[in-house]
Parts: sequence; C-alpha cells; structure tokens
Amino acid sequence: MYKPAIFMISLPPLPAPCHILQESSEEDLTVQGSDSSDDSEEEIDDSASLASSVADLSSEINLKEQLVDQLEKAQTNLHVMRQQYEEKMSLLQTQIKNIESERDKVLKDIASKRSQSGGVSSKDVKARYEKQLGGLRGELKTLKMAKKEHSKALKKNAQNENELRRLKADLLEMKKARVKLLNQMRAEASRKKQEEARHTRHVSQLKKESTKKEHKIQSLEADAQRKAIIMKRRADELALLRRQTRMRHSASNSSLSSTSSSSSHPHPSHPLSSHSSASGGVGVSGEAESSETTSVVFRDRPSVKTLATKFERNSSHRKSSVFTSTSARKKWRNFEKKITDAIMNRLTVATLSKDMDRWIEKRDRLSRRADELRYHRSHLLKESSPDPEELQSIEEDLDSLLANVEYIQSNIVELQNELIAVDDSKVHT
Repeated sequence: MYKPAIFMISLPPLPAPCHILQESSEEDLTVQGSDSSDDSEEEIDDSASLASSVADLSSEINLKEQLVDQLEKAQTNLHVMRQQYEEKMSLLQTQIKNIESERDKVLKDIASKRSQSGGVSSKDVKARYEKQLGGLRGELKTLKMAKKEHSKALKKNAQNENELRRLKADLLEMKKARVKLLNQMRAEASRKKQEEARHTRHVSQLKKESTKKEHKIQSLEADAQRKAIIMKRRADELALLRRQTRMRHSASNSSLSSTSSSSSHPHPSHPLSSHSSASGGVGVSGEAESSETTSVVFRDRPSVKTLATKFERNSSHRKSSVFTSTSARKKWRNFEKKITDAIMNRLTVATLSKDMDRWIEKRDRLSRRADELRYHRSHLLKESSPDPEELQSIEEDLDSLLANVEYIQSNIVELQNELIAVDDSKVHT
C-alpha cells in the first residue's frame, strides 16, 4: 500500500528587521564635524566605520539570501507533493471505478448464467471484488487524509510566503543600503585621492619655492661677498688717496718752509755771514784784539761778486732738488695705485670665477638629474598602463629642476657680464 510522506517545514529564527539595521548603519555612517587638527584621525575612523558597516551588511544579506532559498525550496516541495497526491488520488479513483464497473459486469454475467453454470456463486465473486475495492478505498482514504494534512501545511505555508515576501523586501532594501555605502566609500576614496594629489602638489610647490629661495639666498650671499670685496677695494683706494694727500701736503709744507728759511736767513757757513759776525765781534772787542789778527781776517775774505755767484748756484740746486723729489713721489704713488688696482682686480676675478664654477657645477648636476627624469618618464610612457600619480610627480620634479637651471643660468650670465666689466676696467686703466 502506498504511504505518502508528510513534510513539515521548520524555519530558523529570522534576523532583525531591515529598517532597524538601516537605522544602525545610518548611525554608524554619521560624520560629526571637528577641528582641523583631528581631520586625519576622523577620516581614518570614517573609513573604518564604512568598511565595517559594509561587511556587516554583506553578512546579513548572505544570511537572508540563504533563508529565502530555503523557503523557496520548501514551497517548491509542497507544490510537488500536492501534485503527486492529486495524481495518485486520481489514479486510485480511476482504478476504483474500473474495478466497480468490472465487478458489476461480472455479477451481471453471473446472474444471467447462474442457471446454466451452477458453479461459482456470485457471493464469492462479489467478496473478491469487494476485498479488492476495500483495499483501494482504504488507500484512497489514506491519500485523502494525507491531502488534508497537506492542505493544512499549505495553509501554514501561506504564513511562510508572507515571511518570504518580507524577507525579500528586507533583502532588497539591504542591497540598496549596501550599494549606497559602496558609493559613499568610492566617493570618500575619490575625495581622499584628490586631497592627496592636492597635498602633493602643495608640497611640490613649497619645495620649488624653498629651492628658489635657497638659490636666491645663495645669490644674495654671493652678491654681498662681491660687494664686500668691492667696498674693501674702495676703502683701500680711499686710504691710499688719503695717505697720498697727507704725503703731498707734508711735502709741500716742507718745501715751502725750506724755501722761506733759505730766503729769509743766510746760510751759517756763508763767508758773508761769517764776515758780518766777525766784524761785529771786532767792533765790540776791537780794542782787545791785536792788529795782527785783524789783518789776517781781512786778507782771507772773498769778494762780493764771488759770494753772489755762489748764492745763486746754491738756490738753483735747492729748487731742482725739491722738484725732483715731488715728481718721484708722484710716480711712486701712481705705481702703488696701479699695483693696488691690479691686486683688487685679481681678487675680484678670482671670487667671480669661483662663484661661476660653483654655479656651473650645480647647473650640470641639475641638468643630469633632469635627463634622468626625462628618461624615466619616457620609459613609463612606453608601458601599457603607466601610473598617473608617478607621472605627475615626475612632471612636477622636472619643472622644478628646469626652473632652477634657468635661474642658475641667469646668475652665470650675470657673473660673466661682471667679469667682462672687470676686464674692461683693467684695459682702461
């Protein structure tokens, strides 16, 4: 006998409703304003909160999808069982009808041929068919009871269908919430990427400005050093001029004093002055001296013409000696000035050449670095998918290097012009 199985569907406890989960997710995703000093920490916390919310939501979605699959399978099994019950009942009913019609036909044949056969009684045939029909009726009754129980299960399944619809609605809302969170995470990642790019550009700009300021400071220091050398040169020239002026004044004063002394007082060794003093002495003590001494003195005295000629010769000799010493001092001062100018020019040229060598060395070093960056950039561009951030960083570094090279080149040109000016001054002097 066919004994149908009765399936009882037992469902696990359902998770919390979706609107509660959404409320908790929205509470976790709320971003509070804070001070600028805590921005980085808050961004890290927000990213961690978003990632945790997405992970929790994905777990809930997976669980509800499993529950929905179980309910859908249970509903499919119930419908299949109901169809099987109906087919089996229809088959049994058909068999019962066929057996009843066969029984009636046999009983009719037996009743019509009772007189002739006189053998098998209709009671035995009827009992045999009734036994067979009883088994079929019992089986039909069992199927009807099973169908009744199955109907009750279908009624109970209606509640499961409502739960299934609710789960599907919650699942749809949770998926929407997950998509919203993922979009928010993408927007947050894009915003962070833009912030990092802006920060990188700002840092690069600051580095570029710092490099320019450093070069400017070095240029100002070199200018200050050159100006100090020039000022020292001017101070030395001024001291030399003052020394020469003092020497010139002292020379002129000495020449004037010697000229005035020679013109106002005769020379002590001059015979005329000796004669005057001697005659004065004789006049004072003439009575005490002997006549012999007086005759000797007057006998040795030169003539007036001889004294005048000797005085003129001595005066011309003193004048020529004064003029010769003045011209010699003037020539010596000119010679000292030329030597000082040559020394200062050499010092200036050495300083300028040292500065130029330093700038040229720095320009060559930066040019080699720029060539390396150009080679690296061309190598990246040949790749199938180059990194845009790396390319942008290389472009910014290359622009900074080229700006520094241009600034250094301007300093080199300025130093070259100063060297040419120094050479021109040497030629003119």
